[in-house]
This record gives sequence, structure tokens and C-alpha cells, in this order.
Amino acid sequence: MRVLILGYEFPPIGGGTGRALESLLKSWPADSRIEFELWTVASPVERWVPLPPGVRVVELRCGKRRPHYWTVREQIALLWSAWRRSLSDDPAPDVVLVWGGWPLGVLLWGWLGDLPALLALRGSDVPGFNPRTSGWFWRALARAVWRRAARVTVNSPALARLAGKVARDLRLEVIPNGVNLPRPLETPLIVREAPPEEGPFRILLVQRLIPRKRTEWIFQALSLLPPEFRKRVTITIAGDGPERYRLEAVVEELGFGDRVQFLGEVPHSEIAALYAEADLYVLPSMAEGLSNSLLEAMAWGLPSVVAAPTGYEDLDLALLRVDKVERLAQQIRLLMHDGEYYRERGLACRFVASHYTWEKVAVRYSEMLAEIAEKRTPES
Repeated sequence: MRVLILGYEFPPIGGGTGRALESLLKSWPADSRIEFELWTVASPVERWVPLPPGVRVVELRCGKRRPHYWTVREQIALLWSAWRRSLSDDPAPDVVLVWGGWPLGVLLWGWLGDLPALLALRGSDVPGFNPRTSGWFWRALARAVWRRAARVTVNSPALARLAGKVARDLRLEVIPNGVNLPRPLETPLIVREAPPEEGPFRILLVQRLIPRKRTEWIFQALSLLPPEFRKRVTITIAGDGPERYRLEAVVEELGFGDRVQFLGEVPHSEIAALYAEADLYVLPSMAEGLSNSLLEAMAWGLPSVVAAPTGYEDLDLALLRVDKVERLAQQIRLLMHDGEYYRERGLACRFVASHYTWEKVAVRYSEMLAEIAEKRTPES
């Protein structure tokens, strides 16, 4: 079976959407007889991701400049480049996997939309998730694109509810992300003890530096901690984006320059060391599908604090939910002070995350693509 994948982001371009696609391809069932052709953006920097066997990449040029931020011009140029590629004389695929509804999902309006297609919604492609892609135009565009697909998936119940507000009559199937760090899941259950009361307390954020992620919450929470707690805290931020310079200025203004480290983009092969060294993971984002880094942090046994629920009952029971900066500061203080509470939250995160693997996700997508290809015609 020949599968065409339309994936607008793939490492090192972008964040969670591309990393999830990389993990999916690497975890694909070994006995499946599938040839993949991936259409994705040409990277302005060297790719460090080794591709699995059987995956052919077609790079689409759109003048991409920054790996972690898309301009409207770049998105339109990417769509134009992909549309021109679709007019080639190459044999048609048996099925199309659209990894993200915008921008490449618009190609389903062309002849690719006459092929069996599976559309995987990831987050920012759902109007209402990201202010940049919300409003009546984006809602109308999304409905028109989604209905061209034979099947539509989302990566969390929370995202399903949001997408359901856009297209109320559309059937949505929930397939979560997985954990793609094998080491913590192959070792005996990690039991993290609370750091010594006088030792450092290391907080980790792994995220794109964009307004939706609300990175400044962690700095504001630090400023609310009593001095005896604040002096122990260090913050490491792995990720890059257009907000970085503003956030660095905020850190200096608050006088936390010696406590906050901006690492920039970190190759995924090096992320494991950050989880191993951290004491707490924080994700203050105002909206998420199902964060890759959140699942990874949980798999490493890190107590994890989030602002947005995932919609998965088991995950949300294990996570610590906060709705404002003051609550975030309270949770940090409690975790630093109460060793038993810290231990329980870490164990809960590790136990739940161990059930979310990319191998399971890949099997579900493999079965779904095969079913769609057999039908040969999209559902209305």
C-alpha cells in the first residue's frame, strides 16, 4: 500500500506536530507492507532526524526562515508548492494521511480529495485553539476541508469538543499521542523522592515560545514564592520561538537571570537528560491537544503541573491542574515542602503514562488507513 503523508512540519521544523509524526513513523508495525511518501517543508537548517526505512521525503520550498514560527506568506507558499507537486505525473497513492488540517489539508479540495483520506487534527488547525486561526473564515474553511476526508481523528477529548463546535455533525475519532522515550518505560518503575529541603528544586519547561504557551507564568509564580523557597528554584526552558527575546527581558526585569536558563531548540535525542535531571515539569499553556513533552515528563516520573486539561480522565487525575499563577505558585511550594505528596504525584504520572505508547498509536493508524484504502471512496 502506498501512503502519501501531507505533514507541514517535521523535525527540526515546528514543535509537537512534527515530533508526533516522526514518532508515529518510527513506531510503525514492522510487518506492514507500506511505502510512505512524506511531503513536508524544506528545512532552513540541517535535519538531524534519521528517517525510518521505507519513507521517502519530498521537501517543499516556501522560503521558510524560522524553524518555530510560520508567517502567512510562508504558509501560502507551502500550499502553492504542494499544489504544484500534486499536478505531477507520479502514480496516485492508495490513501492519503493529512497530518494537520492547515495548511496542507486544503489540498483535499483538489484531486487528492477524490482519494481515500485520513485527516489527523493536532491542535492549532482547529479554530478556537489558536487566536491566529480562529474566526468565521477559519471555521468555514475547516468545515469544508474536514468533510473531504473519509475519517477524522483528534489527539484528545478536549480537542474533540473544540472541533465539535466547528463541525457539529462530523464524526471524530480520538487517538492519543504516545511516549517515545523507551528508556523510562523499559526500566523498573521510577520512584522519585522529593529533593532535599535545602537542595535545588529544578523546574523544566519543554515548549515552543509562543503566546499561547504562557511561559511567563512560571516567572510570575517564582516571584510569588517566599524567599526561602525561591532561592532553591532553578528553571530550565527547552524550546525556541518568537517570544524568546521578550521572555528573556521579563526574566531580567524580575531579577531572575541567575535562576532561568533558556536552552533554545534541543535535539530530541538530548531531551531525556533534561527529564532525568528535573524535579518538576510545568506546562502553563492556555490550550493543548495532547502534549508530547507532557507524556514524556510523566513517563520519567516527574510530577507535572498543567493549566489546560487533556480530557483523558486517567491523565487529568494524575496531573496537577492550575488555573492561575497564584495556584501554580501554591503547587510548587507544596511539592517542595511535602515529600510524600511529591512522591505520590510522581508515581501517579509514571503509572498512567506507561499506558500511552507510540506503538499502540501506530497500530491504530495502520488499521485505519488499511480500512480507508479498501473502501476506495471517501465518506460524505
